[in-house]
Amino acid sequence: MWELGKCGLLPAMRPQLRILTVCACVLVAAIPAIGAVHLPDLSKGVINGRVAVIAFARSHGRLMDTGACSMRLALMGETSAELTYPCGVWFQPPPGTYSSWVEKGDDVSPIQYPLVYSGGPFNGKGFGATFDVDPGGRVQLAPAISVSADEELRLINLDSYTAFPTLRRAFERRITAKDAHGSLLVPAGRIIAAIMDHDGNARTITGPVRVMPHQSATLTPEVPARGSDILVVLNRPRTYDKSTPDELRMTLTTDHVAPPNVFVATANRFYGVWYGVTASAGTLAISSQTLALPEEPIRLRAHHVTTVRRDLKVLPSIHVSVVAPARTFNDKTPFVTVVRLSGGEPVGHAELEDSSAELHSLPAERLRIELRAGPWRFIRRVDLRDYRDQDVTFELHPIMLSGTVFHGDDPTPGKLRFYTGATDTVEAVVNDDGHYQVTLWDARMYVAEVTIPGAAPYREYFVRVTDSGTRDFHVPETDYTAHVIDAKTDEPIAGAEIGVQNVFDPGDGQSQTTSQRVVTDRNGIAQLPPLRAGLARVMARAKGYLHSDTTSFTVGDENTSSSIAIALKRAANTADLALQFDGRPCAGAELAATIDAVDGPLIWHDTTDADGNIEIPETVAGAILLVRCPGAAMVARTWQPMQPTTTWQLPPPVSPLVVRAIGGDGDPMPFADVTLWLNGVALRGEALAFLTGTAPVTNRDGYWRSNAIGGEVEILVMRRYHAPALQTLAQTVVPPFPPTDVTVRGLE
Repeated sequence: MWELGKCGLLPAMRPQLRILTVCACVLVAAIPAIGAVHLPDLSKGVINGRVAVIAFARSHGRLMDTGACSMRLALMGETSAELTYPCGVWFQPPPGTYSSWVEKGDDVSPIQYPLVYSGGPFNGKGFGATFDVDPGGRVQLAPAISVSADEELRLINLDSYTAFPTLRRAFERRITAKDAHGSLLVPAGRIIAAIMDHDGNARTITGPVRVMPHQSATLTPEVPARGSDILVVLNRPRTYDKSTPDELRMTLTTDHVAPPNVFVATANRFYGVWYGVTASAGTLAISSQTLALPEEPIRLRAHHVTTVRRDLKVLPSIHVSVVAPARTFNDKTPFVTVVRLSGGEPVGHAELEDSSAELHSLPAERLRIELRAGPWRFIRRVDLRDYRDQDVTFELHPIMLSGTVFHGDDPTPGKLRFYTGATDTVEAVVNDDGHYQVTLWDARMYVAEVTIPGAAPYREYFVRVTDSGTRDFHVPETDYTAHVIDAKTDEPIAGAEIGVQNVFDPGDGQSQTTSQRVVTDRNGIAQLPPLRAGLARVMARAKGYLHSDTTSFTVGDENTSSSIAIALKRAANTADLALQFDGRPCAGAELAATIDAVDGPLIWHDTTDADGNIEIPETVAGAILLVRCPGAAMVARTWQPMQPTTTWQLPPPVSPLVVRAIGGDGDPMPFADVTLWLNGVALRGEALAFLTGTAPVTNRDGYWRSNAIGGEVEILVMRRYHAPALQTLAQTVVPPFPPTDVTVRGLE
């Protein structure tokens, strides 16, 4: 049975037939007489025990007589002579899938309908349909145009399918070589004609030819007189529907980007035609919210037609679900963000409803799925390169952690924070007995911060939490302050930033380093954070002053109180530097200087003005200048000022670099030290962190990432840093960098 849907025929055949009114979408259950035409009894629709088909033409709502009327069937996907059957007569075509239409005199169906006929056994009723027809015109191939036996003539109507309230298939005919010069009836409107081989590759093609009702037009498909012509035929992965319109834009890039001269969007295909393209190559691209086709280079030959036939794909979707105990996130509404692995660009976002979410039309590539709820962030990865929809499940289990906070040897009240991100924290209140309890939802390495009365916050950077249990925190009982003054006037400097490094042995024989920053009050005094027994380094900086030298001292096990005086010198003579990127000033670029970019501190730090200009103190001359400008690649160069102004043109970044560090056993190396050589300059520690904006160590999964690299680099990863960092042991990485990651074997 033919079935109607959205005012169109759907190809479904059952062993019984009914009369269908094609354009009115009405299934006629009885066989009444319409006008002067008497429809047959459907119970007679049988030939040799098999179901039979009958067709009629209709105009302006009335059935037409069957004189000079025929139903045309063209087998889909094959070149063969069209099958012709008279209207009003029962017939049986060979089983197959056809495009069907009706012709009556100069009237013709404006569109074609798919018909699937299986020739099933008769089951009481035959199958019939009425086709609306409109006045058409005739086309004929010019006698001088030759068509060889292995070629065919194809006709595509650009207009007739648009006369319906919803999108339909175009009227497209395939004519064999022996019939190509005959008079061919087509719907009125613009026609494109092409001589093609049996695979659908065009040898010649016309521009749009207008066919008027009851008139004839001559077709002269020819090779391009200038440049190349391009015919693109893209098959939809699903037939057009109002709920999935699948809109698409097609472009060709040569020395410029151009849409096609002719573009047709039908219910089952997209067509694009460019005429007279003079380039020798181009790139075909589509843009769509729901469909995909990779960009494709096309080689072009002068005086030839290039044909591109491709099957589009529907962009994949993912279903995200969360399995967790009730009220896991309390009143926080979880949401999901989908991010490209290559580039970090967000491509999807949805809030979870009833612990699930659907994200549609995602890029067919590797993606990172981020689930967020309050301070919590969970990560999964998914590979959609096969265009298949996928399910992503987050199974969350609570980790109950409890313990006691000590100040020295005594329990103490206060606050305990676990950092789940750069700024997001989960806070636990510590009672008067020093006891705390907290629920965590991710097994990982945390940064924990303890604040007790009368002391600066104390941080532990490597708190490994994998299971529920007990974990105590011991805040050292030290009392160090720093007093920052002007070296010339002895006046206190308010708002000076003090960096504090604490190097200590946590008890496993491997040293750890923590870094914290504090700011001086109006008296130039800052309380340093509690320090563990080992080595401490202190350095200060302030606006308009040179950075101080580093002050180092030993921290003992006993309770210690001490004040450290730091005198800052004002910046005297300066030199001008202008930063530019892509022909424009680098406004708001951040600069820092260091004498030693491997182990040394930053000795100066400032920002360019709106014109990309900055004044650099003379004391920075000869130091390594570190530059990061939004949009540009990071730069590390020795600073040698020139007069009157030094101008640096910053390079553009290439694709992001993601490093996966593995040990000799092939396992990831978490929290391993990273050294990077950029244009021959070795960077690690504070210098590398400043330039890249990320930690100078791999993460818990052994990954390290940078977004602003402008060329070839060398990378050395050590599980524990030990000097010297030899460039000869580093691995060279050359752009363009892979979209996933580069594997680097680290040193143990």
